[in-house]
Amino acid sequence: MPVAVTPLESTIRLRVQVGTAAGGDPVLRSRNYDQVKPSATDQNVFDVAQALAGLHRDPVVQVLRVDEKALTAV
Repeated sequence: MPVAVTPLESTIRLRVQVGTAAGGDPVLRSRNYDQVKPSATDQNVFDVAQALAGLHRDPVVQVLRVDEKALTAV
């Protein structure tokens, strides 16, 4: 059965290191930025993420793009 894909929304997720646990492992938290145009290129999303990272006090260890899509049978 063929499937139609409809992009709904995208989110920029920054993983930041907020500290170090007693065992020496990094403590990570996620910061999400919604309302990213699904049509935005990955390069544009990364550039915006880098600009947002510059506003954080904690170091950014990973940049993620989370895309939500609707799947419907055709």
